[in-house]
Amino acid sequence: MLPLLVLVLLLAAWQAVVQFRRVIEAAAAEARTQRFAFEVIARDAGHHVADLRQALLDDLRLASG
Repeated sequence: MLPLLVLVLLLAAWQAVVQFRRVIEAAAAEARTQRFAFEVIARDAGHHVADLRQALLDDLRLASG
């Protein structure tokens, strides 16, 4: 009876380790996805700022010239 109990406890511990690894892998994948999304947003914002700066400079040139 005792060996069976030990086997059940060992299997339960293994299941817990596997589940923990899945949770860690899912969290890492989510972090990578969010990092990529943030980089895209930051790059797009940089492009928008450059476009607005160029439009402002064009308006200033037209107003002064």
